[in-house]
Amino acid sequence: MKRVIKSSEDIFGMATIGRHIQPNFTVAVNPDGNRVGNCYFKYYNRENYNIATHVTRLNLRKPNKIIHKNRDGKKEWQLNSSDKKAICQYLDQTSRYGAQFGATNWDYTLYSWNNELGLLEAEFPEEYSSPFEAFVNGFYDTEDNMNNPSYVPSTLERPDYTQIR
Repeated sequence: MKRVIKSSEDIFGMATIGRHIQPNFTVAVNPDGNRVGNCYFKYYNRENYNIATHVTRLNLRKPNKIIHKNRDGKKEWQLNSSDKKAICQYLDQTSRYGAQFGATNWDYTLYSWNNELGLLEAEFPEEYSSPFEAFVNGFYDTEDNMNNPSYVPSTLERPDYTQIR
């Protein structure tokens, strides 16, 4: 059986950054090619996307939400102070994918965003064990990437999401 998809929307994959059990949430990136320069991650209210009932999109560059229509039926998550504190703590924790070179979940979020957009295609040098390590060390922060409005640099500091209204 063939499935035909008709859409003007670029199709990218969703990359799960991680799941957290207590408190219960998932962090993922899912870039939309039609929203150039609109860089965010999705914060779901359950440890699994399939059972989540609420989601919010948090801007990667500043402490605010990005509002889009949720086509999957999930409602906009109105974050309380505990939710905001939990996401900050989680993003600051060491990433299981880059613990050997000191990467955090924030670093992995930035890497995954760029990777899903196809901006990290250059072959990385042998001094790095992975494209993630090369990203964290600034290898992909090239002039071309830095001029792309959808690229987030490896040096981008995590916004203080506790400041979201």
